[in-house]
Amino acid sequence: MNTANKLTMARVVMIPIFLAVLYLVIPPYHNYIALAIFVLASVTDFIDGYVARHYDQVTDFGKFMDPLADKLLVVSAMLWFVQIGRMPAWCVLIVVAREFAVTGLRLVAVDNGRVIAAGWSGKVKTATTMVCICLMLLPIPAAANTLCVALIVAFVALVIVKPDATINAVNVIFDYATAIFGKWHLGDAEKFLPLQHGFDEWYGLPYSNDMWPYHPKWKFPDLPTYEGNEILGYNLDQTTLTTDYTERSVKFIRENRERPFFLYLAHSMPHVPLAVSDKFKGKSEQGLYGDVMMELDWSVGEVLRTLEELGLERNTLVIFTSDNGPWIAYGNHAGSTGGLREAKATTFNGGLRVPLIARWKGTIPAGTVCERLASNIDLLPTFAQIAQAPLPKIDGVSMLPLLEDPDAAPVRDALCLYYQDNSLEAVTDGTYKLIFPHDYLAYGTPGDDGMPGEMIPRRVEEKELYDMRRDPGERCNVLSQHPEIAEKLEAVAERYRAELGDDLTGCEGTGRRKPGYR
Repeated sequence: MNTANKLTMARVVMIPIFLAVLYLVIPPYHNYIALAIFVLASVTDFIDGYVARHYDQVTDFGKFMDPLADKLLVVSAMLWFVQIGRMPAWCVLIVVAREFAVTGLRLVAVDNGRVIAAGWSGKVKTATTMVCICLMLLPIPAAANTLCVALIVAFVALVIVKPDATINAVNVIFDYATAIFGKWHLGDAEKFLPLQHGFDEWYGLPYSNDMWPYHPKWKFPDLPTYEGNEILGYNLDQTTLTTDYTERSVKFIRENRERPFFLYLAHSMPHVPLAVSDKFKGKSEQGLYGDVMMELDWSVGEVLRTLEELGLERNTLVIFTSDNGPWIAYGNHAGSTGGLREAKATTFNGGLRVPLIARWKGTIPAGTVCERLASNIDLLPTFAQIAQAPLPKIDGVSMLPLLEDPDAAPVRDALCLYYQDNSLEAVTDGTYKLIFPHDYLAYGTPGDDGMPGEMIPRRVEEKELYDMRRDPGERCNVLSQHPEIAEKLEAVAERYRAELGDDLTGCEGTGRRKPGYR
C-alpha cells in the first residue's frame, strides 16, 4: 500500500474514533477532541490527493476509497448533529441524496470511459461544509448554528444547479469539447472550415503558411488568419503563431478540464517561411531553424505541464507526430531525413516515414517502441474507439491495441501509398515495400536562408522492392530475390485499385468520391 492510500485509510480509521469521542468522552471536552480529530482527518484528505497526483500514486483503490472516506466522515458528523438536535434530519437527507446522485453519474461516466473531475463549485461546497462542521462542533450560539446548517444546504443546492456541476454531468459524459489551433488545409470555403466539421473553436490558418503573396517562387493571394468562421486579418505577423497556438491550447485545456475534450494543435512551424518569437530568437545557437524547434519544444512542454498540473495525464492521450517528411529543398530552413530516400512530396520513406510519439500515463507502457505498420489515417479510428463513438466506413483502423501493447498483433496487413491526385505509387506490408513506375520530383542542390533549391524530374522505370527492416533508405532493390513477395503486394494493390482507383493504371475505382463529398 503506497503513502497516499495509507493516508486515506488513516482517515477511515479516524471516523470510529471521532464518533467514540463524541459518545464516550465527558462534555465539553468531547467537542474539542472530536474537532481536533475532524480537522486532522480533513487535512489528510488534502495531503493524500496531493501525494497521489505528484508522486504517481494514483490507484483504483484510492479512486474508490478516498471519496468514500470523505462521505463517511461528513455523514458521521451530521448524524451526530441530528441526534443532539443541531441539524434537522431532512438536511442530512438532501446531502446524502446529492452524494448518491453524483456517485451514480460518475459510475455511468466510468462505464462509458469518462472521468468527471470535481468542479470549482464542488470544491467550494466541500470546503464550506468542512468549515461549518468544525464550527458546529464548538459551543456556538443557536443563530450561528442555524446559519451553518443553511450554508451547507445552500451550497449543496448551488452545486446541483450550476452549469459546470452535477446536473450537467449527464451531458459531459457523452459530449466532448473540441478545438483546433493552427493549420487546417482541408478546404477554405466556409462549408469546409473546422466549425462545420465538428469543432467548437478554431484559430489559425486555412492552409500552409507559405501560401501568401511573399512566396519566393510562386504568387498566392493574401493569407487570412481565422477566428472561427471570421477572418481577423491578412498576412499577419507569423512570429507570434507558435506562442498564440500554445497559449490558446493551454487556456482551452484549463477551461474544459472538467469534461472530455479533444484538442488538435496543428503548428504552422517548422514549415517555411520560418518565424520565431522574440523570446527564442537567437537562443538555440543553431540558426533560425534551431530557434523554431526550441519554441516548438517549449510549446509541447507547456501542454504537458498543464495536463500534469490539472491531474489529467492519466485520462488524456497525447499524440505527437507530423504529416510528412522534411522539405529539404529549403536547406538550412528544413530538417533532415536521417538517411531515408528523398523527402517531402514523394512516397519514398524520406517523404512519409515520420515519428509518432504517444503518451498516456498508466495505459501506454513508458519507454516502449512499436514497430508495427500504422498511418496518420489511423488516428481518427483510434480516438473514436477510445471515446466509444461510431464511425462510417473510412480507410483508417484503430491502433489502440498497439498503444496498449507494442507487441500486439498488427492492426493492418498493408498500406497503399497514393500521391499526385490519385496515383498509387507504392504499397507496403510493413516489412517489404513495392514501388510502382511513376514520375516524381527529386531534390537537387538545397536552398539557403529561406530560398528553395532546385527540383529534378525523375522516374521509377520498373517495379522496385525493398526490405524495410534492413534497408529503410530504399537503396537495394530485392525484387529479383523475392518475386513471390512482390506478387503478394501486387495483389493487395489490385484490391485497393478496384475500390479507390489509380490514375497510373487508369482504374476508376468503385469507391472514389468527388471533393467535398460527405
